[in-house]
Amino acid sequence: MHCQGIYLYAINKYMKMIKYGEGLEGFFKWKNPITDDEHTMYLPTEARVNKVIQCKGEDWFDGKTILELGTAHGLIGRHFEKLGATVSYADARQELLDSIETDSEKLCINHNDEWSFNRKWDLIIHFGTLYHVKNIYDDLRRAFNHTDEMFLETAVNSLPMPAPLFRQESMSNVHGAPGEQKKKNCRVFNGFDQWEAAFNDTHVEEYLDEIGKTYTRYDDADLDNDFGIIIPNEVYRRDVYSWTLEDVHPKNPMKPVKFASIPPNYVHFRRFWHIQTPK
Repeated sequence: MHCQGIYLYAINKYMKMIKYGEGLEGFFKWKNPITDDEHTMYLPTEARVNKVIQCKGEDWFDGKTILELGTAHGLIGRHFEKLGATVSYADARQELLDSIETDSEKLCINHNDEWSFNRKWDLIIHFGTLYHVKNIYDDLRRAFNHTDEMFLETAVNSLPMPAPLFRQESMSNVHGAPGEQKKKNCRVFNGFDQWEAAFNDTHVEEYLDEIGKTYTRYDDADLDNDFGIIIPNEVYRRDVYSWTLEDVHPKNPMKPVKFASIPPNYVHFRRFWHIQTPK
């Protein structure tokens, strides 16, 4: 067997797959509003939440105001409420906000429109949303009008690109049965108006430099996970933060790719930043 084939076999054999029903936080079922298919999803929130708490310290959250963008089912914000923060849950989809069982504030924010709020929060949590907007620069500009501090997490393109790509999503069979076309990101927890953005981590950091922000990027292995979306035909997504360009696009063609997708399972290459406005 080819060396890369052996390597992929080993990953496939030993990758941890988390099954629905094991009592882990974040499992829920949802119905696709376009296809009426019923799916199960797991959002791995703990690693990202723990990184935020490590950066700020548990005592910092007491009495602070936090806006969680792209909240979906409110899994992230609840951790910070337990530490004494007042959390505003925001999403573009009202039906998701309605499903969150909380007395806390809920805000319907479409990231492709200007915000109508004249207020600031102590911290914005911006996880898993930037690659589903019409323009990443407009989205970050709007958010920073309302905070001086942000934790930003997003999928990024691992291949160098001269500029970000923004487009509305077309039909795809990626998430459907073979030969069946479906909206690639019609799942209820994704996107705004079916936009998708492809960009590099350098595009984000160049913009942060341009608007005068300071930031730390965490490429830590403790953010990596081995599971994500779970759907009936057993497609899993692995989110990886600790990757380098050499890991995923080695110069030596005989060198195995460190974080390879194993069809039908696939890998999201992601980044995580702590961003602040200098005093």
